[in-house]
Amino acid sequence: MNVYQNKDFRFGCPPPVCPPACCPPPCPCPGPEPCTVSIVPVPGPTGATGPTGPIGPTGPTGTAPAPQALYAVAPAAQTPASAGSSLTFPTNQMVLGTEITHTAGSGDFILTQPGSYEVHYTVNAASSDAPTLASVQLNANGTLVPGSLATNSIATSGNPVLLANTTALTIPGTTTLTLVTNTANTTFTNGSILIHKLS
Repeated sequence: MNVYQNKDFRFGCPPPVCPPACCPPPCPCPGPEPCTVSIVPVPGPTGATGPTGPIGPTGPTGTAPAPQALYAVAPAAQTPASAGSSLTFPTNQMVLGTEITHTAGSGDFILTQPGSYEVHYTVNAASSDAPTLASVQLNANGTLVPGSLATNSIATSGNPVLLANTTALTIPGTTTLTLVTNTANTTFTNGSILIHKLS
């Protein structure tokens, strides 16, 4: 058998008129023997990429954590018996959430969950021992909260001064906050305290 395969010709067969890739040539080998022509197929062009599918719907918005805050006031005058006593707050004017608790009339503010808190307080101080220096501070479980001390000089007994401060603290667990006076014979009025959980 005479075999023609691409450019490989046996027994002196002449090349076809056109390449096997574009048209099948006639059998190039005359004679009594049968002849076989092999044609190598040429791959067609690559198809175009289909369109991108639609984007799915946006998921629901997450729920923000509930706010945790407490605001208590003490407008009436109070004169603690001695230095180191805590001021009391008879009215809870705002309570949000359950992680900051206070019994009306008490000086104890309970932070029930670990986290970071911001505390702002204000109070007016007057003293019959003027001139004198009045001061208050926040205590956490009986220990001074750094940066929470406020002091002011009382020049005369008839002129109260403002004591105010804003501080923040991070606690690992349940904590009791108190606003404590550092001076004896001092009368405090128009007190307020705002505690807000940051995280």
